[in-house]
Amino acid sequence: MYGTSWCGYCAKARQYFISNDISFVEYDIEKNAQAKKKYDSLGGKGTPLIVVDEKNMTGFSELKFTELYEY
Repeated sequence: MYGTSWCGYCAKARQYFISNDISFVEYDIEKNAQAKKKYDSLGGKGTPLIVVDEKNMTGFSELKFTELYEY
């Protein structure tokens, strides 16, 4: 997940992943230049940008996440 420390939807996604025992790696695009470069290369236009098995999702809703990633 590519995000920022102040992003509300990032916090929702983070809590959802933790609550549902979904392992994830979080990259802060404001503090990590390499993460920002990768975020840009993935076409990032908002946060969070969630990437699973080459599927990208911008923003976060539980329903959209489960539909896209079939968890």
